[in-house]
Amino acid sequence: MRVLREIMSAPDRDSALEEIAIFFEEYGARYPKAVETLTRDQVQLSTFLGLPAEHWIQLRTTNPVESTFSIVEARTKKTNRAGFRRAGLTMAFKRLLAA
Repeated sequence: MRVLREIMSAPDRDSALEEIAIFFEEYGARYPKAVETLTRDQVQLSTFLGLPAEHWIQLRTTNPVESTFSIVEARTKKTNRAGFRRAGLTMAFKRLLAA
């Protein structure tokens, strides 16, 4: 839905709250539970908008597994390979422990 994407990609908290109001008007009758959840939790859902904008990309990630292994992937690409299988597994294990 376009309106949900607009809420998620809002440039600030006020814009996000306006988009939630638009969602309420357009979809309130068809999706009452979704509207109830959005309106009840709108403060918590828009908390990250109070943080600096440069942090938003990490906060909006939809794949926590991918972000956990991003450092392992970067190191593997830099060395062109992990070397031995055991070295690659050890590197992944250490990164997971650090995360």
